[in-house]
Amino acid sequence: MARFHYTVKTESGTAERKSDRIYTHAVLVRGHHAALVLSRRKHDVSSTRDGLKYAEDKAAGRKPRYSFDTDQTVAADVVRYRIALANAEQALEAERASPTDPLANPEGVLTWCGRPDLAAKAAASARKSWVGVRIVEVEVREIAKRAPKAEAK
Repeated sequence: MARFHYTVKTESGTAERKSDRIYTHAVLVRGHHAALVLSRRKHDVSSTRDGLKYAEDKAAGRKPRYSFDTDQTVAADVVRYRIALANAEQALEAERASPTDPLANPEGVLTWCGRPDLAAKAAASARKSWVGVRIVEVEVREIAKRAPKAEAK
C-alpha cells in the first residue's frame, strides 16, 4: 500500500498520485492530451497494418491456419483489416490536419521528480518537444496506515 498521496494543481484541474516514493516537484506541459491522442492514432495504424499483413499472408498460404479457419473467414479478415486500416489512417490524417493549438489543450503532468535539480533537467529536456513547460511543487499527504485486522479465533 502506498504511503504518500501527492496532489498537483494544474490550470485544468488536479493531478494525483499515490506512491511509496518521495516526490517534491512535478513537470507540467500543455498539449499533453493532444500528443497522447496522436500517439494512439499512430499505434492504431501500425498495429492494423501488421494485422492486415498477417491476414494476407494467411490467405496466401504463407502463415499456418487454425482448424477453424476457412477460406471465407480468412478472406473476411483481409477485408476487415483493409477497412480498419483505411479508417485508422483517415483518423490519423484528421488528427494531424486539425488546427488544434497546443496552448488551448489542457495541462498534464509529464513526470514526477524527487529533487528540484532533476525537475529542472526534465523540464529542459521537455522544452524540446512540449510547450508551456513549467515546474510546480507537489503537495504531500501521508496516508494513514490501517490497523491490522484482529485474527479470528
